[in-house]
Amino acid sequence: MSLETEPGTTTSSAVAAGAVETRPTVLVVDDDAINRELLRTCLKKEDYRVIEADDGLKALEVLAREQVDLVLLDVMMPGSTGSPPAPGSR
Repeated sequence: MSLETEPGTTTSSAVAAGAVETRPTVLVVDDDAINRELLRTCLKKEDYRVIEADDGLKALEVLAREQVDLVLLDVMMPGSTGSPPAPGSR
């Protein structure tokens, strides 16, 4: 599984390149690709690093391995209860 950070770049390849990221990181979690694209475009214009996940489980995987400053979460995704994906999420 890979999650998009920059178009055509995954989190693993970005880390493998050895680059140190200093921009604030936003995790966008939404099952609708158009919503993720809109948020990604707006956030990148403001120089945020954007990581995307299309469901809650993938979001939890990202949170386990990445330092994320903000999570934008669609609480109306299929299978979602409207509550945070895990009690330990911040």
